[in-house]
Amino acid sequence: GTTVSQGTGNSGTFTMPSTSGNTVVCTFTNLPLNPAVEIDKTGSAINDLDGNGPDAGDTITYSFKVTNTGNIPLNTLAVTDIKVGTVTCPQTTLAVGASMSCTPKTYTLTQADVTAGKVDNTATVTGKGSNGVTVTDDDSVTTTVPANPAIVLDKTAGSITDVDGNGPDVGDTITYSFKVTNTGNVPLNPVSVSDPKVGTVTCSPNQLAPGANVTCTAAAYVLTQADVNAGKVDNTATATGKPPTGSNVTSTDSVTVVVPMVPKIEIDKSAGALNDLDGNGADAGDQITYSFVVTNTGNVALTLVAVNGAKLGGTVPCPTSNLNPGQSMTCPSLVYTLTQADVNAGKVENTATVTGKPPTGSNVTDDDSTTTGLTGTPAIELDKTASAIIDLDGN
Repeated sequence: GTTVSQGTGNSGTFTMPSTSGNTVVCTFTNLPLNPAVEIDKTGSAINDLDGNGPDAGDTITYSFKVTNTGNIPLNTLAVTDIKVGTVTCPQTTLAVGASMSCTPKTYTLTQADVTAGKVDNTATVTGKGSNGVTVTDDDSVTTTVPANPAIVLDKTAGSITDVDGNGPDVGDTITYSFKVTNTGNVPLNPVSVSDPKVGTVTCSPNQLAPGANVTCTAAAYVLTQADVNAGKVDNTATATGKPPTGSNVTSTDSVTVVVPMVPKIEIDKSAGALNDLDGNGADAGDQITYSFVVTNTGNVALTLVAVNGAKLGGTVPCPTSNLNPGQSMTCPSLVYTLTQADVNAGKVENTATVTGKPPTGSNVTDDDSTTTGLTGTPAIELDKTASAIIDLDGN
């Protein structure tokens, strides 16, 4: 037949023909009622509250837009978010095609988020259509949290422990301590310290949360002669930490301990008894034998060690020119022959001097003198003779 009127929608007015006797067939088509809702969730950049890069305590702000994407009105609308809880929206109903923006919510980063390197967050909207059917939608957003692993080592040294009470020298000790701090935004596990001079360094605990620190310990370092000769101990340690992902992070710190250099040398000169060669007591030509013991009494090695004796012809030939601390040497004995001046003086005074060169600074010297007394034998003899009588008058 002929269509006399038509329309769409949920209601309408249809004009029927006024002429009686006509048969009119009315056809009504029911369109499906499709309630639907959509949520669009967005996350801001991380708000670095403390200005030290993304870490626990910083925030992310989330926004929520809800739209009625169905063909019937929606009511009892509500938005929830697993990270921030209930979300406040300006209304609970939406006409077909209408949208609303809900109040943004702020989320505070936890250490677990920073360690994971991201924050996954999902929001859900729920509503009911005018036909009583409940509809939902969700939207997720992932915010990357950049990992910034970092570690700092602070190494310190105690003063030298004078084990033997004779001043800093070989065998004395230095105790080092090592403070390791996690200055990054992710945990470090394990944390270790290496030091070539002290060997094993113990850190307990050996894992550090961001901002945490641990003081590690090691056996005391024992000074060597090379350290004392150098006048210092240079030492560098390295701390290493392993983050959840990526390469290890390291930090080094060096400390120098000054070892006071105390160069000293000593000579002990001794004189033997007078050798009376002609058996007539002390006189010119008799002899005295001298011996020499040289000792390094300082804490550093000495080189170019030499002994000089003015009465013995100058340099004394010693077996070595190098002496370590505490080391001694006996130089060959030398013989001195008395002069008449010595006998006249009634004594022989003799001085020997030793010189040594330390690793740095001026030479060191020492001298030792001996006095040998000479017992003189004063004597005089008169030989008087008489001539024959001189007969002056010849009678």
